[in-house]
Amino acid sequence: MRQLYITKVRPVTSYRCGAWFINGLKPGGGLIRWSISKGLLKQLARLQNSCLTQIAGARTRTSSQILQKEPHIEPIDVFLPLLAI
Repeated sequence: MRQLYITKVRPVTSYRCGAWFINGLKPGGGLIRWSISKGLLKQLARLQNSCLTQIAGARTRTSSQILQKEPHIEPIDVFLPLLAI
């Protein structure tokens, strides 16, 4: 499951992340003007959870934390800043 998600799904959802993803937090606090909105980040998280649910064959009410913990997949809000570096 992990390999399928990492090789087929995640590259599609994070394509060109270095170009479009800007972390919204400044080092001293506050938000950057052109950062990704919380709504879009939530949509990406829902997409990731939906894909993980389908790949794992889990029930739709399975916690996203469990879906990410079992195959050792980091949440999308942790993964995207790593790509944008």
